Amino acid sequence: MACNRYAIATPCPADHGILFLPLMSGFARSPPQSLRHRSLHNETSPLETEAVPVLPHTPRRTTRPPRWLLVSAAAAMFALAAGAVFGVDISVPDRSDRGTLVTAPNRASSPKPQDPQELEQWRMTQAQQALEANASALLDENKTAWLSLYDEPIQADLGRRFDSLHTMQVSQFEYQFIDEAPDAKDDGTFELRLAANYCLGGVPADDCDRTSIFFDTSWSDSASQLRITEVDESHERGPRPWEVTALEAVSDARTIVAAPPEYAHRLDEMLPMAEEAARNADKYARFGQVDRYIFYLAGDEEFDHWYGLEKSSSLASAFMVPLTQARADGQSVPGGANVVVNQDKIANAQDFRTTLRHEAAHVVLDHEAPVHDRQPEEWWLSEGMAELVQHGHDTDVSQYLRMSDVREYVSSGGWDGSFTEVTDSDEAAAASAKYGIAFYGTYYLYTEYGDDEFMDFFEQVARNGVAADTASRDVFGRSYQQVESEMAEFVHATVSA
Repeated sequence: MACNRYAIATPCPADHGILFLPLMSGFARSPPQSLRHRSLHNETSPLETEAVPVLPHTPRRTTRPPRWLLVSAAAAMFALAAGAVFGVDISVPDRSDRGTLVTAPNRASSPKPQDPQELEQWRMTQAQQALEANASALLDENKTAWLSLYDEPIQADLGRRFDSLHTMQVSQFEYQFIDEAPDAKDDGTFELRLAANYCLGGVPADDCDRTSIFFDTSWSDSASQLRITEVDESHERGPRPWEVTALEAVSDARTIVAAPPEYAHRLDEMLPMAEEAARNADKYARFGQVDRYIFYLAGDEEFDHWYGLEKSSSLASAFMVPLTQARADGQSVPGGANVVVNQDKIANAQDFRTTLRHEAAHVVLDHEAPVHDRQPEEWWLSEGMAELVQHGHDTDVSQYLRMSDVREYVSSGGWDGSFTEVTDSDEAAAASAKYGIAFYGTYYLYTEYGDDEFMDFFEQVARNGVAADTASRDVFGRSYQQVESEMAEFVHATVSA
């Protein structure tokens, strides 16, 4: 059974779909597990194995199915207008003047019900009101109101999160309940699992590729006010950089580039290259326009922590991670993508440029890819096409950067003519060569059969999960075995010239 990287009920392993870019050859160590495009199944990591839940913590209640409840701005504001503050200590933004706040007048809090069911509903209603006010405070740039929901010991962390979200030009932020009712504790506190749906990059909410995080919260409900006492890091492909790291950012028309303060001195160098990479990738936006390309610059520590990855920095220089968004009906569907570049592995401006172009290619080629059964050929198609976008479909193949690795790999007898993915046993040179072979195969099909035909084949196999032989016969009029032999001949001829 194939996994679904966008599903909550039947998810893929946590790193499914993450595309890693290895360094060029010259390193003695073998590539680690994280170097491969680990969404691709192989003998050591089959997709048929038990999937890691998208929300990996064991559900706290098994007797009730989770219910997704959109925190409604209209409902919350109606309740506030009616005077139903429910004891929540919040400030309500006056939208007519973003610089002025109208503070809700003091009211006696509504009494806590003693009946357990009524108490659950009372807490959910209070939480709904509080979260709506919290989201409004964020978008209205009112840090004091944002922090008023959080207990003092965690305000510093949540204040940093507020700052980082604004650094990333947050333009939408709303909460959903995942738990259908609070998980009550003996000490009178309760827990709630939430989703936060957001847009970054200053993109209008109606136009953005919305993304979601899923996380647990702990609450206290004293007689005077409701407070969040703990906010866990997000579970699915988390934590996101803005959750756990102070960020600085620069932006241009198509991109926003962010980094921790210690690497911020490289942002001005990185931005024009990121913008060029995005505009280059836009030329291949066959599957829809990316709203804004988001790049993060990291060191080894951040590279190994952001998005829940571990020990990914040993050889990989960058990765693209597709993200999800939470729909109101409980389904998790495509929701944009982020790119992380490891500045500790980038030697010079040329490395920056090629890395950014490669990862931007993945963003646009993977854009809103539908759920599908992964085919064995997906890896070389995805990486080969990213290499082609990186270098350009009109590039001089004799000047290709990985050509020497491919030539050595082929001449040594290590290649059997098939197009296969990188494995744990591959040395760095072999891994680089496989990327190069993927590029040459892609270049051959793109130029020999034309871009329309190739992109049709790419879409069928790499995005829709159609069997390669079926797609090959449909698009090229011949079997995949024949087409693979043609590509292999081209590789041999090119590196032997």
